[in-house]
Amino acid sequence: MSKAAGAASKVLQDALSAGYNRITTLEKADIQFRNMGLSAGDTKRQLADLNDIVTGTSTSLADAAAAAAMLGGAGVAAGDDMNNAVKALVNISAASGASAQDIGLVMMQIKASAS
Repeated sequence: MSKAAGAASKVLQDALSAGYNRITTLEKADIQFRNMGLSAGDTKRQLADLNDIVTGTSTSLADAAAAAAMLGGAGVAAGDDMNNAVKALVNISAASGASAQDIGLVMMQIKASAS
């Protein structure tokens, strides 16, 4: 009985931790978008666009938001440029099997070095 309770407790802890990490990542992205000069409405719209892009893919909204914030910091403008970059990130991640975080980091480094 105690093994089952321990396993259930671990599952609950993991779920809560994952949920907390997702919320924290989205809050960080919100702050970074605002630091890029986006209004609250523009930030909300950008996050909605990101959600539309990742729906039905293996990339999470939290990963897409984190990558978008990194790309924004490297000079990618919000809106169409950001959306196109995140679409490319999702496609490359799916094709290569690499994580969205790793692909986002590479894309950010390329953008920063090209600027």
